[in-house]
Amino acid sequence: MQFVPSIRKLGKFFFDEDAALGYLQNEGILPKEKDCEACGGPTVLIKAKLMFRCRKKSCRKGFSLRKGTFFANQCLPLGKTLHLAHMWLLRSPVASIISQCEVGSATVASYLVYLRQLVSDALDEEDCVIGGEGIVVEIDETKMGKRKHNRGHRVEGVWVVGGVEITEDRRVFAVPVEKRDAETLLNVIKTHVRPGSIIHTDMWKGY
Repeated sequence: MQFVPSIRKLGKFFFDEDAALGYLQNEGILPKEKDCEACGGPTVLIKAKLMFRCRKKSCRKGFSLRKGTFFANQCLPLGKTLHLAHMWLLRSPVASIISQCEVGSATVASYLVYLRQLVSDALDEEDCVIGGEGIVVEIDETKMGKRKHNRGHRVEGVWVVGGVEITEDRRVFAVPVEKRDAETLLNVIKTHVRPGSIIHTDMWKGY
């Protein structure tokens, strides 16, 4: 079981900006429509510029589609950002991300700091509870950290147990754990998954 979508599912969005935009809008990550921030009137989406522009002739103000989202204040195209984030989630070496995404080392470093901060912020939300009667919740574990140079494939960091609802909302939780045993897993489930949920996990064989 994996939380990270396969390359077969996401790869087609890495090199097609229109497809990437459509995917992000359908997933609710980027807005499909917005009222004008200046006058509250209707707007039109200008895909080529990734911006909304007010339809009113007396206003015609424009504002970025990215504003207030994960993509705010970012310079890379949407598809390339997806590609970079996907490789990071798969714990690819930085050198591979630079090569495959064709992005400079400074830019990659900046994005990785941002992504790690997002994960850190999510881990602070310890009161997150997901699931409910009849709702499927997939639970998995991963190790958040970085590979140590010249030490093979060793990864240093913290183990994280996470869960995701198989619903349109796709609500999630992620918590760091000090022990990888059955008692710890059960405590995480009791704390973050509502009673009546249907739990899917392949972690039991390792606990």
